[in-house]
Amino acid sequence: TDAAPLRSYWEGTKLAVKDPKTFSFSVETPKFDTLRSLYLFQMIQKKAFEGEPDFNKSKGALNPTGNGPFVLKSFSRDQKIELERTPNWWGNKIAHLKNRYNSEKIVFRIISDINLKYERFVKGELDVFDFAGPGVEIFEKKVRGTDKDKVGTKASDGKPVWATEIKNKAPRGYSYVGWNLRKPLFSSKKTRQALAHLVDIPQIIEKVSYGHSVQSSSPFGSLTLNSDPDLRKQLRTYDLKKAVAMLKEDGWADSDKDGLLDKTVDGKKVPFKFDLKFNSNNPGRGKIAQIMKENFKKAGIEINIRSMEWNAYLTDIDNREFEAIVMGWTATPYPNPKQTCHTDSEKNQGSNFGGYSNKKVDTLIDQANLEFDLNKRAKVLHEINRILYDDQPYIWLTEPSSLIMGATTKVKAPESKWAMMYDVTPPVDIYSYE
Repeated sequence: TDAAPLRSYWEGTKLAVKDPKTFSFSVETPKFDTLRSLYLFQMIQKKAFEGEPDFNKSKGALNPTGNGPFVLKSFSRDQKIELERTPNWWGNKIAHLKNRYNSEKIVFRIISDINLKYERFVKGELDVFDFAGPGVEIFEKKVRGTDKDKVGTKASDGKPVWATEIKNKAPRGYSYVGWNLRKPLFSSKKTRQALAHLVDIPQIIEKVSYGHSVQSSSPFGSLTLNSDPDLRKQLRTYDLKKAVAMLKEDGWADSDKDGLLDKTVDGKKVPFKFDLKFNSNNPGRGKIAQIMKENFKKAGIEINIRSMEWNAYLTDIDNREFEAIVMGWTATPYPNPKQTCHTDSEKNQGSNFGGYSNKKVDTLIDQANLEFDLNKRAKVLHEINRILYDDQPYIWLTEPSSLIMGATTKVKAPESKWAMMYDVTPPVDIYSYE
């Protein structure tokens, strides 16, 4: 299957069929996340793809049949997905599921315009609104600004809609600038370290996330057990003078006095200019790109910003047809860095699309994934964290400092359910509404 990003979680897994209703998994070497990976296994009935010449293009997979509390009623690409409650579902007899799956129908709507989505939410046409990413600007300017009389701060405020900000101990997804390390511009660690000093993170926090984020120093949740706390004391900060000096030490100079740095690589003069791509449906990334363009220009580096439609953007990333990108990764309390940081994960359109390779990191990742003790594993992750932050295959930018969500009063789940101690996305369990 076309599932390279998931391969690192299923290494050495074997399936055995015992009888028509029973199968089992076995693994060559149990890892810390083996059970989690296996429990996320999703079954697809054979009739959904049987006879198709290419499983990955099978349309039957878009019309699944299962034994869960809901069935798929309709699917309209780029519009909506409708689920209907399964009558007489077997799980209703299980005590701990008593207060779940009570909705007769759940509709997921695909609305690419964040402002239109918010307008529909305020009118009560959407029951849940996640203010993550580009939504944080709406939260600040409208929920806390022009619409503060329309939107309550909790379900009991008596207003049709409400929104709240939640802080917990969950690791946050992070935004970053990813370099294509195959390109001569970004092959040197010292150059990448210098570029990190050209990104004004406080400005990004102020203008892009409106103060609802912190500077990131780790792919594992910067403020969690899995990340080295000492790195927080030595964060790379915007320093034009230092960046220029480091670039000079690494061989970059304006040899032809055209205002642009250049360097001779393999006998050929290479000007320091590159395309910085981002997906057009995330205006925050466009702001980051613009901030970078202005600051890099001061150091003699030219950035050409390219806004791309999402699918075309992903295709370029999969095919490694980029120089630099503004992107983001989600986070988990139990990270497995093999997917993004291991040399093996570069091949077959894997998630290590920048082409990062460090044998020491590979060894540490393999070691960490065999360690079941969380505290011992965290120490190994700290070492990985330190090496990555030194190598700078990414420029780690920011990660949210809170979860922000909104809902209509129709949604009556207790507020304590919105985000528990380690929930990473609101609302985590849409099926627990009463």
